[in-house]
Parts: sequence; C-alpha cells; structure tokens
Amino acid sequence: MIHFDRIIPISRVKKDLGSILEFISYQDETVTITQKGKAVGIIMTPDQYEQLMETLEVVSDKNILATLKSSRKDFETGKIYTHDEVWQD
Repeated sequence: MIHFDRIIPISRVKKDLGSILEFISYQDETVTITQKGKAVGIIMTPDQYEQLMETLEVVSDKNILATLKSSRKDFETGKIYTHDEVWQD
C-alpha cells in the first residue's frame, strides 16, 4: 500500500502553494492533491523525483535485476567476502 505523508485539496494548494513547496523541501515529504475527494496529483521535490526515476530505471533493467538476484543468493548461502579479503594484495 502506498503511503502519502499529506493529502491536501486543490483549493488549498491554489492558496498555499508557496508554503506547501517550502514544507516538502524542509520535511522531505510528498503531498497528494485531491479534487472532489479523489487524488489527482502529487507534489514532490526534484530529489525525490530523481530517486524515483533512478529506481524505475534499475528495476526495469533485466541485467541489473539478475545481478541483484545472484548477489542475494550468494549472501544467503554465505558466499561473501570481508572488506579486507576483497582489497588484500
């Protein structure tokens, strides 16, 4: 289930957009905009948007997902190395 930190009607967004933008910047939260009781939009910071796009890029890349699955299997079976083991001469 998706959790939104704040839900605000569009009428308030029209009045308080500056304050809402300040809020999301300082609190690192998203705001859901509603109209007639239904969600019609989301306000998020550029950093949040960039992170979301990067996540979508990773999960849509089959090669990256295969590598992650392999890594997880290695970890679960104890096929891991310490930092010193990896970087020893």
